[in-house]
Amino acid sequence: MHSPPYPPLPPSTPFPYIFISTLVLIYVVISYLIIDLIHHNEDSNATPLDREQSYSGLSLEDTQALPWFDYEANTMTYCAICLDCFQKGERCRSFPLCKHTFHASCIDPWLVRRLTCPTCRSPFIIQRRLEVV
Repeated sequence: MHSPPYPPLPPSTPFPYIFISTLVLIYVVISYLIIDLIHHNEDSNATPLDREQSYSGLSLEDTQALPWFDYEANTMTYCAICLDCFQKGERCRSFPLCKHTFHASCIDPWLVRRLTCPTCRSPFIIQRRLEVV
């Protein structure tokens, strides 16, 4: 007794795999968009006062009152913020602890946002002079 052979199976189609992959991709994209929207709304709900308090730096008036000096050396040193070489006679500021030097026009906006050296992150210590009357 010999049974007849089974008919050949139809070739498998990749349709179910493509369909499932597409659904997963759509889910990931929608999840990303929702998370991005939530973060964007949280950022835009911050009040201007909150944004001001997040800055830990000086006011613009305070930066203008900081000591500065005219660059005198003839060495090829550069400002780590703008990456431009110092030229003789340019107005510069140095950090008191680490002695890193920057153009005054480059370091002033940095000091408005944070009181650390942009090169080594040492703190910027403000030395207030006491005036005796």
